[in-house]
Amino acid sequence: MLLLGGVSAHARADFVADWVATSARALAAVQGLPRWHAEIHAKIAMFEAMNAIDRRYAPLDPGMPQDGKASPEAAAATAVFLVLVPVAGVDRGFLEARHDAALRAIKDGDARDRGVTLGRLAAYRLLARQADQHLGYAAPEKRAPGPGIFELAAGGRQPGSIAMTRFRLFALPGVDAFDPGPPPAFDDPKARAARREAMQVGAIDSRLRTSDQTAAAIFWNSSWQSIPNLLAAQVVAATRPDPLQHARLHALWAVAFFDASIVDTTIKDRYRHWRPENAIRGTHADPDIRQPDWRPLVVTPTQPDWMSGGAVVAGVHEVVFGTLAGDRPVEWSVLIPETYQRRSWPTAAAMAEEAALSRLWVGAHFRYSVEAGLDAGRRIARHVIETTYRPITPGTIGRLDPR
Repeated sequence: MLLLGGVSAHARADFVADWVATSARALAAVQGLPRWHAEIHAKIAMFEAMNAIDRRYAPLDPGMPQDGKASPEAAAATAVFLVLVPVAGVDRGFLEARHDAALRAIKDGDARDRGVTLGRLAAYRLLARQADQHLGYAAPEKRAPGPGIFELAAGGRQPGSIAMTRFRLFALPGVDAFDPGPPPAFDDPKARAARREAMQVGAIDSRLRTSDQTAAAIFWNSSWQSIPNLLAAQVVAATRPDPLQHARLHALWAVAFFDASIVDTTIKDRYRHWRPENAIRGTHADPDIRQPDWRPLVVTPTQPDWMSGGAVVAGVHEVVFGTLAGDRPVEWSVLIPETYQRRSWPTAAAMAEEAALSRLWVGAHFRYSVEAGLDAGRRIARHVIETTYRPITPGTIGRLDPR
């Protein structure tokens, strides 16, 4: 059986871990938002299908029928397979082989067929909900250039797509409830201090950024694809959930991440706040710190600064994984495959704070944008935990093991 990378030897493997790892491998050649969306939808469909068999949690899709005689393994395999197989660039041969093998291993033909039916329904109902939401490029409106306004860095790259702003939220009541308001004004002392700090600690040749901060910056900015599954694996190792609880962990993260992405993209487009590179070396750079030769540690993203999307995600990771771990001791330590780096943290909050600040250390964001993003991510995730996939048995919310 395939295992999630980073699962400790004592962790109980199950078919949910198998399908999470299978999804990641099948999508290895898919980049950017298409990969994220495929993984997110596969995790949501898998849980919805399994929850229709043993309905311990309120579903997102109340139209899913229940069938207590269906095979959870067949339901999960079919749901994931049908969500992923249409994705451009997916390793279809590998995915088909894994799907066929999973179904062959189920000896009870009636349970298998019932599970396939539920998996098919969960996948198709979710795909139908998303059918009018496309990740094709959507250009932001042009804004008059000036101090404080985001502009692409030198090189003339295409600005980031705002397609996510057109997507429907799964769990949040709306974007405005999580809007931090505008960033500090150009002449605000907080903004002036933040510009100087970003110039000093975010430069590629910074003398103020410590070696550990540089290591953390590289870690968090080279491993975004693998980290959520690795963190989930640590929680699974500590809590030893049953398959439905395990699937719920991934589904809660998927819903929170998806909705957070919509909020982040909308806020970025709403305020169009400039990046450190704009403020330090751009056409309308702050004359007090202007440095035409300044370079950030990483290439400046093609979307505005406010808020930091990396910090938003860090807040989501902290709250989802930290809350579902409960009071169980978790080894917050991850070895990533991209750079073979390991980072360890005493708590989920410490992990999130480091991840958020890494966006300052690479020269991509101002401190106030990092702080706003981390706060928004935490608030978004708390709302999802409190309102989504709630245990039907009272008094069990926020626990991977409610029994």
